[in-house]
Amino acid sequence: MLFFTGHGVPGQRFGKVDPNDGVAATGLASDAGRRLIATACGFASEHSAPDPMEANFGPLDFAFPDAPVAARSPDKTAAPAPRSDQTGFGRFVANDILAMTGRCANVPLFDGTDADPLPRAEVVRLVANLRTGALDLDSVYGGAALTGSFGQEMIDKLRCPRDRAKLAMGCDAGRLDLLRLSHLVDPARPRIDAAKLTTLPADLRAMFLRDDGSLQHDRAIIADARNANDPDLARLHLAFARLHNRIVDHADPSETDREALFDQTRDRVRWTYQWLVANAYLPAVCDPAILARVQAGDTAFFGAFHARASLGDARRMPLPLEFTLAAFRDGLPAYAPKIARRFNLPSAQGCLDSLAQSGTTLPRLDPGQIPEAAPLSTYIAHEAAILGQGTRLGPLGSYLVAEVLLGLVARGFDTYANRPHSEPWHPRDIGLPSEMPVDSLPALMRVAGLT
Repeated sequence: MLFFTGHGVPGQRFGKVDPNDGVAATGLASDAGRRLIATACGFASEHSAPDPMEANFGPLDFAFPDAPVAARSPDKTAAPAPRSDQTGFGRFVANDILAMTGRCANVPLFDGTDADPLPRAEVVRLVANLRTGALDLDSVYGGAALTGSFGQEMIDKLRCPRDRAKLAMGCDAGRLDLLRLSHLVDPARPRIDAAKLTTLPADLRAMFLRDDGSLQHDRAIIADARNANDPDLARLHLAFARLHNRIVDHADPSETDREALFDQTRDRVRWTYQWLVANAYLPAVCDPAILARVQAGDTAFFGAFHARASLGDARRMPLPLEFTLAAFRDGLPAYAPKIARRFNLPSAQGCLDSLAQSGTTLPRLDPGQIPEAAPLSTYIAHEAAILGQGTRLGPLGSYLVAEVLLGLVARGFDTYANRPHSEPWHPRDIGLPSEMPVDSLPALMRVAGLT
């Protein structure tokens, strides 16, 4: 059995990460925005960021731009969010595709109060996704929107110095671990000049140095530091890195082009991840009948949204705000009526009516079970509790989550379902022995040696 260390109370070893930093709503120049850049963007800094109003971030837009807004809800009681063995994986996916912030510090998107809603066009203009929006594991391999020169240097350190085809790992007392700062400044094999860390901008310096100037040796060196603050996310992060190296171990030993082998292996790990999202995660959290409808319809709803909201960059996928703020925030339905009101999200009934007008009719909660014009997040949480029996999403939540995640697979750049080859792809094709199929999350953990 292999273990990894350094994961206790979230934030204890790495600095407290505010739960709202997933929506750092006061802009890139705010303290929350700086933390989000530094943690989610592979050790980037606000000083390396482009003009936030002009930068080509992952696009965010409304999937129901004309649906009526939710009413100001007096109901402050949250329905329990559905829980399953896939909850941690959902949070991992959420971090991989989304790090949401505001572009302009002068216009706070959300400050915790029940503020008046912003016009929807203004919301779209001001929000930014610091990740690509794609299911591309840039949280493991790097590639966020704001990776500057120092960030690129640190991303390069994720590669194993002895074999560039592999990802670097840490080891603590013989136990497998995430790569940490202590491994990079090891006097016996230094890979970075510790003195250079003292000259970094303050937002980055704080990630590596304590207030007294000493090094944070247990700082995880990964492309999205948010994954290091939760033991479940860290374990999944390590599992995909371990899978990468296991595939390299089973590659043709005569392969001398280690860069090409790294790229090939990265593709196979990404495809495995996407396959698990589509074939393991979604069946576990979605209503099976709704999931089947989305699959049969070839994610037409997301396809129409993609055609309207995409910026033309095939590697940056658009995400609906209804998905990121209500259906899938942190991988679970979010109960946040104040956020829904500020962002001018449509009501759940408005979304259902819009779908019905386009030919998609979904089962609804009875009027006595939910207020009229209910905030989308409130409705999704309640239908999960009532129609999903508290173990899976209800019809509307299932539809939105399945349409977006399957849409990212179907329409993303070089995904397993969108490859130039016509043959169907399966994780058994990644190059591991036949007795090591990675066709489930437990199988991933077994192959990674983490069970």
